[in-house]
Amino acid sequence: MAGKLYDFGKDVILISRVSTPEQVLTEVSNQQIDDLKSYASTLEYNVETAKIINSIESGFLKEDKKTGWNIVTDFIAKNPQYKTIICTEMSRLSRSKEILFHIEDFLCNNKIQLIIKDINFELFNRFGEIDEGKDIIFSLYASLAASEMRQKQERFIRARKQYRKLGYSIGGKKLFGYIRVCDGGLGKKKKYVIDEDEAALIRQIFIWYAYGIDNDLSRTSASTIALKCRAEGYHEHLHSKRNILKILSDTAYTGLKISHNMRKNPEYFNYKDHTKSKYIESNSYENTYPRIIEDSLFELVQHRLSLTNTHVTTDESSSRDKSSKHTSVLAKIIKCRFCNSFFIPDYRFKDGNPKFVYRDGGARAAKGLRKCEHSMSISMRMIDSAVWAFIKEMVTDITAKQRRAKTEVNRAEILQAISRLQDGYKDIDLRYKSANVTFERMMSRTQDPNATISTYDEKLAVIDRDKQKIDNEIAAYERKLAFFDNSNYDNLDKAIAANVCLIEGSKEEMQRYIHLLVKEIIPLYNPKNYYVFQVTALVNADEALDYSVDDAGLPIVVSEKHDGVYYLLIKYDYRNNIKARVINDNLCNWDIDSNSFFVGSNHSDNYSVSQIFDINVEEKDPTKFCSLQQSVRILDFKFLDFYDEDLRSNTMDK
Repeated sequence: MAGKLYDFGKDVILISRVSTPEQVLTEVSNQQIDDLKSYASTLEYNVETAKIINSIESGFLKEDKKTGWNIVTDFIAKNPQYKTIICTEMSRLSRSKEILFHIEDFLCNNKIQLIIKDINFELFNRFGEIDEGKDIIFSLYASLAASEMRQKQERFIRARKQYRKLGYSIGGKKLFGYIRVCDGGLGKKKKYVIDEDEAALIRQIFIWYAYGIDNDLSRTSASTIALKCRAEGYHEHLHSKRNILKILSDTAYTGLKISHNMRKNPEYFNYKDHTKSKYIESNSYENTYPRIIEDSLFELVQHRLSLTNTHVTTDESSSRDKSSKHTSVLAKIIKCRFCNSFFIPDYRFKDGNPKFVYRDGGARAAKGLRKCEHSMSISMRMIDSAVWAFIKEMVTDITAKQRRAKTEVNRAEILQAISRLQDGYKDIDLRYKSANVTFERMMSRTQDPNATISTYDEKLAVIDRDKQKIDNEIAAYERKLAFFDNSNYDNLDKAIAANVCLIEGSKEEMQRYIHLLVKEIIPLYNPKNYYVFQVTALVNADEALDYSVDDAGLPIVVSEKHDGVYYLLIKYDYRNNIKARVINDNLCNWDIDSNSFFVGSNHSDNYSVSQIFDINVEEKDPTKFCSLQQSVRILDFKFLDFYDEDLRSNTMDK
């Protein structure tokens, strides 16, 4: 009946504000609750049975079960006699207009009175009706509450940006490489300070990625670096490939970082609208950090990160693999004597067979440059094997001197490194198990079994590759252990022979020794069935090298290296019968006009390439000696084993 007073009862809900979400479900006694109780008492509500519900600083969220409006609606559903809500101001409910209008709809639909103390506002009149003026007032104060929150957020964002620009740490996880220290400049706020131990590891990671582990550019991948960090016992944060890549690309280490933050989308998480994105762009900040990495090194690493690992070009007859996975033994050593360009490793397949060669870098016409007219290609398998035959005696001598100089080795360090790497197998096993569980679950409900199997196989292949990397790293340490462990050998000769054998079986090890001993190789002459190379190699190993200290197995260079000139000659035929000889006489020179060797200044006493191979180096009768009798040495040439898998064809590609 019109004009009849509506009874909202005497039970009341009091809504107050607390500082943290943890206090929401706790009836915290404070001054604002006392004020609300006093106010409710003047309105003749029963304060003894009043229900106190807390909201956090920003008010209620719509759908949050712990801090949201659901706390109020759930309580009213279980206690329908509570038909009045009293709060101090509108912002106690929310500072969002959308949420406030949602609350208003609930109150109107369920006939729940809302009283706001500070503005003496009542949503319903005494007849239980909402007139137009009350609705306008509610909307006005909802807009004011939202505006107040927006202004507060803008002030907070401005202050936050300024603090970050000054180098202060404002929330979030600590960046690896730094610690937080309070400098007293802004109260209790902390600044980033370099953690020197972690910074040293970061610098090492950048150097490894830029120049290779042990200066081996075939070992630069993030996964290989992560394994190296595990083996060396570095911080566990660095055992992850993902973390290594994050460190290598983080501009913070150069002193300045522009953060492009993402935040949770309230429409998705709070309002349960799953048609929206989970995360949306948030405020960007200019963050200042103490510098750890120089710009030049950082830019070099960024350039290498931007490069693709594999590029294959194909024509009708052949394909060329330029993958960085290849270790080219003589890369950056063979040089053209005409254009001064390095020979470039070319991993070409023709008719399904590998034709791996070194090609003159000047043979490729560059823009504005003239193409080298004297270009040639050299069988990679042949020249690598010949150069190894040339330095093998030097490597044997170095190995013997290392064994004598190094009286003991810290086997515990090597075993510990192996143990750390073996811990990586646990992660591999977990990944296998996870892949199997996922595969079984997907197969039970898939409509495309072939696609599921294909995805499963790809995942297993990735895990297999990661496991193989661990195997390779462990094998490298085991080779080092075997080299230094006297208990594995009956005598020194066997130890030396075993080490030389290990080098012969590894491209990476051979490359390191060759680059230590050989400075330059220049092809001089290539008549039918012959090659002539000028080799510049180390001649003062005992003075330049310290055999008692090693760098991953190699002696370290402690003084200036001096080089001598040798001539390496190769004779071959279509059946791959190879003979190799070296001339190590300082008086012997190459005549480019006659394409022959001469001794001293006497150009008449010359030898053709074929005549060098005719010299009987085993001649004992001095009366039959030639001028180069004791300067020519036969090399023990044999094809290196590590090419057997790649070079399935016995046809040598000239």
